[in-house]
Amino acid sequence: MNKTVVPHRIAANRHAAVYADVIKKEKAQLEITLREYQDKCQLVATLSGYILFEYNEALDHAKWSGAIQEVTGYSIEEFSKFTIAQWLQQVHPIDLQSATEFYWKAMFSSSPISTEYRFKHKKGHYLWVEMHGFALTIKEKGSPGVMGIMKDISERKLHQQKIIDSIIHTEEKERLSFSQELHDGLGPIHSAIKMYLQLMEQPNSQTSKQEIYAELNNLLSEANKTVKEITFKLNPQIVEKMGLKEALNSYLKMINRGTVKGLICASDPIQLSAKSETVLYRILCECINNTIKHANAQSLIINISSKDHYHFITYTDDGDGFNWSLQKELNQGMGLTSIKNRIQSINGSMEIITSKGKGFTLNIIVQNTSSPINYDQNNYS
Repeated sequence: MNKTVVPHRIAANRHAAVYADVIKKEKAQLEITLREYQDKCQLVATLSGYILFEYNEALDHAKWSGAIQEVTGYSIEEFSKFTIAQWLQQVHPIDLQSATEFYWKAMFSSSPISTEYRFKHKKGHYLWVEMHGFALTIKEKGSPGVMGIMKDISERKLHQQKIIDSIIHTEEKERLSFSQELHDGLGPIHSAIKMYLQLMEQPNSQTSKQEIYAELNNLLSEANKTVKEITFKLNPQIVEKMGLKEALNSYLKMINRGTVKGLICASDPIQLSAKSETVLYRILCECINNTIKHANAQSLIINISSKDHYHFITYTDDGDGFNWSLQKELNQGMGLTSIKNRIQSINGSMEIITSKGKGFTLNIIVQNTSSPINYDQNNYS
């Protein structure tokens, strides 16, 4: 018995075949588009120095891409063969715990996890890397995993260490300076006081007791002034109590022996953080001290102003000035280098304008927010 082919079934089969063919072509096109997108992502990661990874706990395996060879020295094939245990063997022993915890925290955390540690390059030296990862469920296996990025931050760490070293150097230099001031300032005064006290005990002294008392009173006043100068430099609470402008005015009046005319201007309101005020106070006190003692200046001006999220501080004197470009080339001017690092610690930058016989100007910009500072970097140090 011959089967009768129903026309509508033939049409339905043809429609299904056409539909399946369309779906197949769209899927193939989608896969091509996805591969192209992945290739572009990997290219961007490679060019920007990032390594991309996707770790599957069940397989104890990670997929790697991006700047692997550029960062670690290993080829993609070599790097992809590492199990988690082998990979952890490349981590510096001191950082092993934090690197191990990173994966487990990232795998079961609801928010991204970050860490920094030292990783051994193929050539044997260690480099600092930064990793960011977040939990990822591998659908095919239903097991937890981690997806994230890894980046070489060795240069940043080196720069941070240089800043720390410079700050330590500056602190030691300041301690030595205060020690010298105590020795040079109070030492002779104490010796003179001791001499006059001994003179009072001599019965045949030609100097009257009234004269000795007057000299002792002058010496004690000078000692008190010296202690006050050092206290002003050391004590940040002075800035907190008086405000930056008045604290600078007080320091200027105290250290200045009438040889330099000083003017400190500040527009209101100046809303600097306590840390920023303390750092700026110490920097400007150092500038005032240098101007009075070394610059042969007639006057100095400090101008402090604010606009939007930025604070602008300009320090100017009409003294001898110096060849700043030459000092930078010879790696001199440690004092100004330490000032730069202090300013960077409060999210700011500085510009130095000076030359022989042309005075000295220090421009400082400090920002109160994460907004970027837009200025010409060429003159900034």
